[in-house]
Amino acid sequence: MNLDRTKSVEDLVNDIHSEDEKTRLMAYALLGEKDDPRAIEGLLAALETEQPPLKSIVVLGLRGYTDERHIEPLCKYLQDEDKMTVCNTIEALSLIMRRTKSYNPVVIKLILNKLYDDDNNIKSQVLDALGRIGEVAIPYLGPFIYNHDNYIRAWTVLILSYIGTEEAEAIIVKMLKDRSARVRQTAAKILGYMLRPNVIPFLLEARNDEDPDVREAANHSLELLRGRE
Repeated sequence: MNLDRTKSVEDLVNDIHSEDEKTRLMAYALLGEKDDPRAIEGLLAALETEQPPLKSIVVLGLRGYTDERHIEPLCKYLQDEDKMTVCNTIEALSLIMRRTKSYNPVVIKLILNKLYDDDNNIKSQVLDALGRIGEVAIPYLGPFIYNHDNYIRAWTVLILSYIGTEEAEAIIVKMLKDRSARVRQTAAKILGYMLRPNVIPFLLEARNDEDPDVREAANHSLELLRGRE
């Protein structure tokens, strides 16, 4: 798709109302490159009327902006029926928060709650988003670290690995003692890929786990770590 970057913001905003999908698509892409309040207003207005799959493209257009005022209007699209729109909204919100350093606790919790979604693509976007947001998200992980659902706790281990700080690592080490073998296996596996030798004593202990999959994960991680010594 060839984009006509000579078009003015005013023309692009007008193109949003075109009946031609290709014209609207090009307008959304180009408005995302414009550092202009009118461009932002145009994209936000388009979100109210556009249909999938173009709606998800509108959200992508907003991810490059650096004004925290754009965070709140985007939040409602975390509940959109279109899964791609939800994925792109998670990405856009995390990028805006990282750029503006405006880590809104309510928004972080809303993103985390998408771990309960049945769609694994959405869950993967949550991982990426929390990796971007970083250690400021850790205080909000408590309900997920201690969640009754083994699957949610395993995903939380992955989130912590994406955050990747020493505090996150320490929590993963504690999750080697989780009541669920799935969670313990995930923790043992992830610690190897984080490539920090200080976890070797904990992995050595995990080799004695009652579950064979956990023992295998611990041994594999130890091999990875010792290969770097």
